[in-house]
Amino acid sequence: MKVHRNRLLQSQPAQRTGGVNHSVRQEDRILYVRGLFAPPKSPEEKHYRKKQEAEEWRQFYSVGMLLTFGVIVGLISLFGDFGLLSYNQLQDRHQSLQLEIQELQQQRALLKQEIVALQESPAYLEMMARQELGLVGKDDFIYVIRPQEADSGRP
Repeated sequence: MKVHRNRLLQSQPAQRTGGVNHSVRQEDRILYVRGLFAPPKSPEEKHYRKKQEAEEWRQFYSVGMLLTFGVIVGLISLFGDFGLLSYNQLQDRHQSLQLEIQELQQQRALLKQEIVALQESPAYLEMMARQELGLVGKDDFIYVIRPQEADSGRP
């Protein structure tokens, strides 16, 4: 590539553009070939380079904006009101409510059975009256057991 530059420089020793003389001396050619200095640039090259730099900055800015947008969307999808964490909390709440609904349905079924039994079975009605209200039938004996006194003086 360095040799190619040297040939290019030798083929165009005195180039005139825009009224500026860009002639390259032999000593300068050696320095240009070794890569120490770059040959003088024409105004077209400068203009092209500015356009290229502007395009690079525009691309850099666009990529930065896309990355920023992606990060913001990611954070919102994780921590927002409708994000993944909220979704997991709602799932847990849904499961606990489903279990509670099942328990209440079981209690409801038991209460319905008890209502039917109270309405249709006199034996069940009597049993509930004895348990809940302490009622005693005509033929029942009542035994009262009194507690012993702690230190009554008798052995």
